[in-house]
Amino acid sequence: MKSSVIFTLSLLFAFVNLAYGNARKPADSLKREPKFISFNSDDGKIDVDLDLSIPFISIPLGDKDDKDGPRPLVNINTKSITVAGILAAITAFVIPLLFKTPNHSQYRFDNEFNVWDAGRTLNEFILGNNYVTPCIQRAICGAIARVDRVKTPTGADKIVDGLANLKIIKDLINGTSIQKAVDVGHQSTEQCLNYFQSCSMAPEIFEVLLNELGIQ
Repeated sequence: MKSSVIFTLSLLFAFVNLAYGNARKPADSLKREPKFISFNSDDGKIDVDLDLSIPFISIPLGDKDDKDGPRPLVNINTKSITVAGILAAITAFVIPLLFKTPNHSQYRFDNEFNVWDAGRTLNEFILGNNYVTPCIQRAICGAIARVDRVKTPTGADKIVDGLANLKIIKDLINGTSIQKAVDVGHQSTEQCLNYFQSCSMAPEIFEVLLNELGIQ
């Protein structure tokens, strides 16, 4: 379980660094700043360091900003504060729930993350509604089908492809209705329409949704 939590937090930190790391670099500065992951070879050993910096507040200097007229005294980066709030909420609420020790009256779980139980819970949640299930399957199927046939993938395409091929995701959806949608999506888009005909939503809605998400 600990390795799964560390992996998830690493992905979140990498996303934050990619989104906001370049914002704190001056345009005319030639100084080389440390990356998200840096290596130090001090004391005869190699240390792997993680560098995370989120610009919350920037205070402009008067001598540089007078040319363009008056500037606000303080600039607040609301996006950074939002991301930091999400990370704080995950740290405060989600992680303690994952490591919470069950009471004696509850079922006893192993220390390792049980993907089979999680997959079964996911399958029961999705199959609990006969109207929602085929639409979710068609959406996932259509996204997989688009990613497979695109020649120049976008960032969203790469994310979908990476998640679909992630081992922990494959173990999580193994034997579930989601896996069926992924398998059908690897065949063709037409197969998605044929397999999940019970979805009452028009195919055009899925086209618009996938286009808005940047999935070609």
